[in-house]
Amino acid sequence: MQVVATSVIAVLGTLLSSALTYVFQRRNAERSEQFARNERLRQERIDAYCAFGGAPADYRRGRWITGTPGTTAGT
Repeated sequence: MQVVATSVIAVLGTLLSSALTYVFQRRNAERSEQFARNERLRQERIDAYCAFGGAPADYRRGRWITGTPGTTAGT
């Protein structure tokens, strides 16, 4: 009888450890996905800010090269 009880405890311990491993791995995977999603969003925002900030500089540079009135080129 003692051998059966020992075997049952061993099997239950194995099942419990498998279930806990699954829970922790799933939580870790969700955190990794959330981090990747946040990092991708952050990078997209940085790209948008750079494009937005570069647009006026490109506009001014174009006006300066073409000599549009109000600039110092061509005068």
